[in-house]
Amino acid sequence: MDDSFPQLHAADLLGKLLMYGGQRRSSRTYPARPIRCRDDVSSSERHLSVEEQAVILALLAQDFPGAGELRAQVPSAVVSGRCGCGCATVDLRAGTGPRALTSPVQDGVLISADVRGRSDGVLLFVEEGHLSCLEVYSIEDEPATLPRPEDLIVDAPGSWE
Repeated sequence: MDDSFPQLHAADLLGKLLMYGGQRRSSRTYPARPIRCRDDVSSSERHLSVEEQAVILALLAQDFPGAGELRAQVPSAVVSGRCGCGCATVDLRAGTGPRALTSPVQDGVLISADVRGRSDGVLLFVEEGHLSCLEVYSIEDEPATLPRPEDLIVDAPGSWE
């Protein structure tokens, strides 16, 4: 991982996002790339779980330029790494499927969502038009678990400035 982007604990995340070149939408700030709570855990690649696929597809349910291309990447996407703190964050490597060249965001946070009834959130990152990370964070001290898709309160894609 790039040493110029320090490792952060989830509780420190919200207070430090602006400092690291995040994107701003009203009072929320998003990182330009994924932030890890602790060191990454390398693991052998695996297919996305049914639950991970459901969360990503819920985030991509809105119609926007490039949504179809990104949805087409989900079935063949693989998990290429995960966060070492035990949260549900996973790095993604897009499998087959076209690049989302018309997406509102080509690199960085494409979609964010709050989790109903929890102090957690989800960020979906893209890199060069490919899915690159599903970041699941909490402002509590406990690692965030993967939310149920029906509990997501999804923001409009690319709606932040």
